[in-house]
Amino acid sequence: MRLLVLVVMLVVAALACGDAPASAPVSTPAFERRATEPAPPRLDDAEDGASDDGQPVTIAGRLVDQRGAPIAGRRFRTRGADGDRRDDVTRSDGRIALEGVVPPYDLLVRGGAETGPTLYLGVTRADPVVALFEAAAEPVPAQTVVVGVLAPPCDEERCVVDVVTTSAHGGGAMSALSEPNADGDAVAILEVPHFWDARPGADEPIAVHVLVRDGEARSFSYVRREGAALAAPGERRDAGMLRARAVAASERLRASAGAEGVAPEARWGATASIAIDGARFLLAAAPSPAVTTRVPLLEGARWRAMIEATSAGRSAIAWSGARGPADADVRLVLPALPRDVAVEDGRLRWSAGGGALASIDVLDVGRRRFCCRLVTNETDLALARLEHLGLPPLAEGAHELVVRITPDRSLDAALAAELEEPGGSSYARVSFDVR
Repeated sequence: MRLLVLVVMLVVAALACGDAPASAPVSTPAFERRATEPAPPRLDDAEDGASDDGQPVTIAGRLVDQRGAPIAGRRFRTRGADGDRRDDVTRSDGRIALEGVVPPYDLLVRGGAETGPTLYLGVTRADPVVALFEAAAEPVPAQTVVVGVLAPPCDEERCVVDVVTTSAHGGGAMSALSEPNADGDAVAILEVPHFWDARPGADEPIAVHVLVRDGEARSFSYVRREGAALAAPGERRDAGMLRARAVAASERLRASAGAEGVAPEARWGATASIAIDGARFLLAAAPSPAVTTRVPLLEGARWRAMIEATSAGRSAIAWSGARGPADADVRLVLPALPRDVAVEDGRLRWSAGGGALASIDVLDVGRRRFCCRLVTNETDLALARLEHLGLPPLAEGAHELVVRITPDRSLDAALAAELEEPGGSSYARVSFDVR
């Protein structure tokens, strides 16, 4: 699904920020802020690489959250290639609507209560779909869904019971080990916290998905119940006892990645998961560049692998996209790391392969503040260009950049409703000072 592309491009970038390695980030020289900043350049200046022969277009895009729901009333700003700056807010259905914007244009979308703005620099498409990954403005208490599970015995005395809850505005997951009953069946009762992205309607149904397996994923049973509970934030709802049915297992499947270009001291992590009826279950994890598993042979089920190598504040990750059970040996290629990242002379520069998409988080370390996120195919940005979109100059003191590169991905493609596909990304943390 399309949002996974942005999960890797944006949301996984946010996870990398929160779970970054303890190693110190790479340093780049300080740059000095002049007491009097020059006027921000026009986008049609040669140094910004914009074309001045574009025809005005009518922008008809959408702003949505991580589940595809529209975000209404959010401020946004565009600046066309002719230097014209426009401000507006999203409509009730999340529409971004403006006439007479000359591409390529820059688009700034204001963040929510806990996030800073996101800037998309050099957009040419007239129908961008912008997905923001942020918590609800008003936190909604989690709901507890009590699920009883009865399943056939697996190949071990105690089975792994995974329960996933899904709904239009929330989701939850929990795992437990079963206990055998007098008949030898596997029994478990789980209290699953169902978390909300936004306040749901009173009649929003919650579906419950149950996958039961042995620890080596040799045998499976599965059950799904639609509308097992209704939305009740902060309350408990009983979904009843769900009886799982035995499901055949595939042959052993394997995903691996080569270690070419990876530092010998790098830490590896590999996972294999499966998506069934809209719910995703983790099947296997290993601290290595390879992972093996079997999957349940259910109609429509697709398995995925993800492999990551992390070392000294840098990381590379590759993912397989959706695979069928016939894909028994999947080889992933880790992308190259960002190179030559520097902030100097009032510019932000980095090196990446041709056609790579960069997502860059700018962090004010001293004030513990997220400044902004930049998303672009460009590799050389004037900081004054950001100020022209209304961002304040970077304050004096220590800062960090989290630079995430996705090879062979255009900004316009990232702002389109596209299906999930194989790919990868890499990131680096870089420190710099503003004086």
